[in-house]
Amino acid sequence: MDAQIFDAVGVGAGPFNLSVAALLHPLKDVRHLFLEKQSQFCWHAGMLLDNTTVQNSFLKDLVSFADPTSAFSFLAFLHQHKRLYQYVNAGFQRTTRREFNQYLQWAARSLPAVQWGQEVRKVKPHACGFEVFTDTGAYIARNLIVGTGPRPSVPVMAMPLLGEQVFHSSDYLFKRQALAGCRVAVIGGGQSGAEIVLDLLGQSVPPSEIVWVSSRTHLAPLDESHFANELYTPAYVEYF
Repeated sequence: MDAQIFDAVGVGAGPFNLSVAALLHPLKDVRHLFLEKQSQFCWHAGMLLDNTTVQNSFLKDLVSFADPTSAFSFLAFLHQHKRLYQYVNAGFQRTTRREFNQYLQWAARSLPAVQWGQEVRKVKPHACGFEVFTDTGAYIARNLIVGTGPRPSVPVMAMPLLGEQVFHSSDYLFKRQALAGCRVAVIGGGQSGAEIVLDLLGQSVPPSEIVWVSSRTHLAPLDESHFANELYTPAYVEYF
């Protein structure tokens, strides 16, 4: 069977490629497909802690800054789920991480161009652009959009020890229950390390001891100033 030809094929369907898929959705003359190895979307599943919030404004969703009229905005999500008035009346300064994950899952389910459970095994050059191979077929892409996301950073010496007792912060919620009453070391003085230490201290049965190790000389606060956020604006990118 001949491979299908697409104007764009995306490898991965995390937030970045979901954004592209949402913006391409109304463009009927652009044939596109996104392939994701996971069976369903979940954003930072191991770190969806209680009371944690997204640091950015809810307007920095998948689409609003590029297309404020998109049907895949966070406001559209709230409206469809009849939560818009409640959200506004609550006066939240930040959106909770859990609610933003619900929004991303809603968008992921609503985009027919995203295929789940399709792991890309190989990509090779093709006369039309690229040929993309999965276990179930091959696709020709005039343009390739790679959005495979970051990999957990684990020190080389810890790699052989990974398991139930040594794990990356991205697996924290899946392992938390087993930490009750144990001696626990948290390695890393960034935001994830701080959130884990705070969460452990708030458990009904906390660890018997927590050792927090960091290469930093001090704990640095998040830089959320207006000047810092200016770094991510199109005008700043164009200037530099």
